[in-house]
Amino acid sequence: HAPEGEPPSRWLVALPGGDADDVGVWEMASGRRVCTLRRRPAPGSDARLGMVTSVAFESAGSATRVLVGGEDGSVCLWDTRSTGKPLASCAPHTEPVLAIAVLPRLGMALTGSADRRAPAR
Repeated sequence: HAPEGEPPSRWLVALPGGDADDVGVWEMASGRRVCTLRRRPAPGSDARLGMVTSVAFESAGSATRVLVGGEDGSVCLWDTRSTGKPLASCAPHTEPVLAIAVLPRLGMALTGSADRRAPAR
């Protein structure tokens, strides 16, 4: 990861995965898949997550984290090095998450939704 103000050493892109709930993270220069983030409902839940509607990246030291917003109003935080389950998740919205902005210096992210709320987490 590059020092502040310098371009990153690698560019990543997030694309829909094989399933509407999944996100594939790819390295642009090599075309190599870095990881697949698989969003799943809690065990025993019949909840429908719906498709991914927004994605944002955040660098933290040597880690690249991905925030994923969903059609169900949920947001999940993933580390691309360990993709088995999200580091954290919440459901701040009642409608699809349409935008995510990461504010690393403040240690938070802002989300926008069709429900017209913009909670900070």
